[in-house]
Formats: sequence, structure tokens, C-alpha cells
Amino acid sequence: MQRYYERYKIHDSARGSIEHKIRKTLRDAEEASLRWKVSHDLGVEREQDRIAKARHWELAKEVKDNLLSKLAKFEALAKNLDRARSLRRFMTEIESNTSVQPELRESLELMALMANWLDPLVAAPWPEVDDIGEKNPYGGVW
Repeated sequence: MQRYYERYKIHDSARGSIEHKIRKTLRDAEEASLRWKVSHDLGVEREQDRIAKARHWELAKEVKDNLLSKLAKFEALAKNLDRARSLRRFMTEIESNTSVQPELRESLELMALMANWLDPLVAAPWPEVDDIGEKNPYGGVW
């Protein structure tokens, strides 16, 4: 194969015939066209591959995010279960101990309600807490 300079030195001289020059020009145009087509086809294939990989990553990311949100939910439920069990243990301590303050004995019913509300296995309602939202619906201008 001739190098670029050598090829043009031979074919572009005054000694080169017009037929050689036309053949060379057509061959160069064909090679350039072929290079462009291959380059374009590779670009299209790479873009399709990139899009497929991006979709696969997005699906995997969505699955990961769902699993992490479930984990956070389960951790919150486990924490609430521990809190409910702790309250129930505290209640049994109050019931078994005779020298407990009277205000703690009077709060046993409220503690049982709180423990049942916290326990994800029971999930009892607590109207005084559940019915009141975090934002005042009557506090706005309108």
C-alpha cells in the first residue's frame, strides 16, 4: 500500500494519465464513502448499546431504590416494635412494683394505648394523635 504522499506524488504529476486520475479519484471517493458508512453504522450501534445499558441501569437503580425504601420502612417498623416492647416491659415493672409513684400507675392505660399504637403487629389507632395533622389547616390566609 502506498503512503498518502507517495500516491499523490505519482498520480498527480503531469505524467499521470487522466484515466489514472479519474480511477484514483473514484477509488478515493468510494473509500471515503465506505469509511463514513462504517463510522456512521458503528456510531449508531454504539448509541443503541449506550441506550440499552442506560435503560438497564435505570431499571437496576429503580429496583435498588425500592429495596432501600423497603429496608428503611422495615427498620422503622422494627424500631417502633422495640419501643412498644420497651413500654410493655416498663408497664410490667410498674405493675409488679408496689412502691411506684401513683401517677405512673394511673398512666398504665395510656402506656398500653401508646404501645399498641407503636407496635406494627397490632397497629391500633390512637385518635388523639392520628386525627391531628402536622400542619394547621386553619392557619392560612384563605
